[in-house]
Amino acid sequence: TGVFFGFILNRSSFAKNLAKVLLEYSCSSSFSIGLYGEWGSGKTSLLNMVIEEIADKDSNAVILRFNPWLCSDSKQLISQFFKQLATAIKMKKTATDKACELIDQYADIFDAASAIPFVGDIVVAAGKTAAQQAKQHLEKTNDLQIVKNKIVEKLEEEKLKIIVAIDDIDRLSEEEIIAVFQLVKALADFPNTVYLLAFDYKVVIQALKKVQHGDGKEYLEKIIQVPFEIPAPSIDTIHKTLFSKLNSIIGDIADNQWDRETWSRLFEFGIKNYIVSIRDVIRYTNVFSLKYFLRTWDGVKRSFCSSASV
Repeated sequence: TGVFFGFILNRSSFAKNLAKVLLEYSCSSSFSIGLYGEWGSGKTSLLNMVIEEIADKDSNAVILRFNPWLCSDSKQLISQFFKQLATAIKMKKTATDKACELIDQYADIFDAASAIPFVGDIVVAAGKTAAQQAKQHLEKTNDLQIVKNKIVEKLEEEKLKIIVAIDDIDRLSEEEIIAVFQLVKALADFPNTVYLLAFDYKVVIQALKKVQHGDGKEYLEKIIQVPFEIPAPSIDTIHKTLFSKLNSIIGDIADNQWDRETWSRLFEFGIKNYIVSIRDVIRYTNVFSLKYFLRTWDGVKRSFCSSASV
């Protein structure tokens, strides 16, 4: 789907070039790229294209598609990120048991805390049980920075390329948005790690202003090294994309089975008014595809039953 919509929107070249740059990137710290776009601009499709291109070009790259809005709160968001990262690394390269063990240990420290610190702070635990758990973990590992340093050393030794994609950041709560950027900037700024962050710039800026009580734009500029503005496609492009997708679904249908005149009226006086973004195209064609193939399968089944009865 990502490749299809990226091709239709003339974004395939951009995705290929960006993927190539990311695979060639090598640095002792992480690197963050922002894909900015309003709702329906095709951020997710472009993000998927870049990730698919990376997977095709380098089978050894560790790719993590992290979905933060499936987490219940900002604390779980951070601990789950590290657990999922450890799993992604282990699935890609089983020899990196030590790196995975350290990252899991890092996640456990956050799990034991009742609050996630802001940049530069140590874990703040509220409640005797949580405080005791945090203390025990900190005694074993000395402190977060020591564990993190060990992770950095191990990742440098293994020469891993890590690509992390985080989409729909603008759909998170204000505290969770801060947690994502804190994660990227300070807690998981590992070597040879690239973050692809997709979100609506205006929504995130407003959220950062409320939580940071300052200039959200300035805060974001400290997190994102390279921003890309993704323009929303024109309504004509959106409708052409719809037609292309529909053609790919029913391309083999005979002309005498397709009432083009009726379809034209349905589109002009009905469907057209509801397809105003790429997301609308995806939703409509997904439903259309399912119903079309279900109906086709039902026809095949009836034909088979009729033949069998004869």
